[in-house]
Amino acid sequence: MFELENYNFFNTSKLFTGLLIFAGIILLAGMFWLFMLKLDMTIAECKPLILMAILFVGVVIGAVVRE
Repeated sequence: MFELENYNFFNTSKLFTGLLIFAGIILLAGMFWLFMLKLDMTIAECKPLILMAILFVGVVIGAVVRE
């Protein structure tokens, strides 16, 4: 098990934070494109999946910003 006090993975640089947020936005756009256009899902079917993705990205960004 890692000792979290000494393991500052998210505190490496501002560039890493920016890339992580950018990757999260690309991930959301890619999921929206996949679900809506390729799988012919409706907005109501997509909402739980998109909300889960937004929540996941928000948790990651929150962990980065808090550090």
